[in-house]
Amino acid sequence: MVRRAKSKPSPVGLKDREGVFVHAFKCRRCLLEFQLYSWRRDRHKVGQVFCPECGERTRMLHWRTCLNESRELTSQEGAQEIYNLTTRFPGFVLMDDSAVG
Repeated sequence: MVRRAKSKPSPVGLKDREGVFVHAFKCRRCLLEFQLYSWRRDRHKVGQVFCPECGERTRMLHWRTCLNESRELTSQEGAQEIYNLTTRFPGFVLMDDSAVG
């Protein structure tokens, strides 16, 4: 058997985008609910995602919805990236541990 090196995740280019998807998870151990935003429909699955609180791959419930089927995210504000949808909530502040630049 030939072992193949795991490929590193890479940015999803415009041609590889499938839309804007929200994957919502609920950890069955600590009950934390969290969301991941993705350009890919099937990028995030139970068994691959770590619970942010437990720090482990745990049993989870998983929901998914599509916010936009376009490869280029457009909104009234003209935001072109997913994070622009969430960072506009009142009270969101860029944290000191952010990797900027």
